[in-house]
Amino acid sequence: MTRIGRRAGVALLALIALAACAGTPPASTTPTSAPVTPPAPASSATVEPSTWAPPTRIPTTSPTAPPAGTPSPGAGSPGPEPSLPPVSPVVVARVVSFPDVFAAPVPPDITVYADGRVMTPGWRTPGFETVRFIVRRLTADGLAQVLAAFGAAVPAGGEIGARDPGQGAGYATYEVSVLRDGALMTATTTNASKGAGVRNLVAFAESWWTPQDRVATAGWAVQVPVPYRADRWTMWAWLEPDCCSEPGAPDAARVVEPVTGLLARFGRVPNPANPTGRCAVIKAVTRSALATALTAAGRPIGDGLDRADVTLNLGRGSVSLTLVPLLPEIADCATEVG
Repeated sequence: MTRIGRRAGVALLALIALAACAGTPPASTTPTSAPVTPPAPASSATVEPSTWAPPTRIPTTSPTAPPAGTPSPGAGSPGPEPSLPPVSPVVVARVVSFPDVFAAPVPPDITVYADGRVMTPGWRTPGFETVRFIVRRLTADGLAQVLAAFGAAVPAGGEIGARDPGQGAGYATYEVSVLRDGALMTATTTNASKGAGVRNLVAFAESWWTPQDRVATAGWAVQVPVPYRADRWTMWAWLEPDCCSEPGAPDAARVVEPVTGLLARFGRVPNPANPTGRCAVIKAVTRSALATALTAAGRPIGDGLDRADVTLNLGRGSVSLTLVPLLPEIADCATEVG
């Protein structure tokens, strides 16, 4: 058997573990066309437990200049624009698309929440390429329009069409969800499937990759996006107690463990098949403390708007840390999205 390098092995195990731990918790509220005020989240510790026709199109208007004072994305890295206020964890509509081969949880293409906030990946919007997610907000009427469109696109859940058993690689899967009767109903298909409704669902899903083009300006309370600043993060620690220390690299025992506690006991092991990986959900204040300590040690982890990875010594071994901003509805590290 060919032996791969320890560092490459750790990276591969990390991807496999992330894929094994992916999931999406169900929503739990009654659909409505008006914003819903979700219950306030309970307080928690710093580390938490763990047939073809064109798709219906919402009328749009010509672009207009945003109101004075509205933050603009700018060029390159986003500036210090604040995020919108905390997002409701109740998902009312969502699109997820992913290729036939992937090795980690796939961020949603769009998530719409009961309070009208709309989350999309930053890389789809020029000026936000270094931001994990960006957020806009719909008016009550705009939210009602979105729910009507998604409701028409997903008359029932389950798979639409069928794939040819001999289909090879290169296809993509599309999932379109809408809140109905207190739970998310999801229709799924692929761009290689055959049958009534397949092309319709694929086209609908792709049209919502840019929601700003789908809803008229009047339907937006905040149309120009701002960075999403997560208040909770998944933190993974990949421990190699007897391998791969680097001369001169900072030691996690001095830099990280004063913030997180002993990494050998950090969080939990969500995948028993890979006990080297531990994870927990941490609050933004803990992530900020880690960023301060790591920057002082010469290992900066960015501005808190995107995933960060860093490797440190841990005694004679090493530890690789991964921090990922969580979407509001994700409950723990085992259900990380993105």
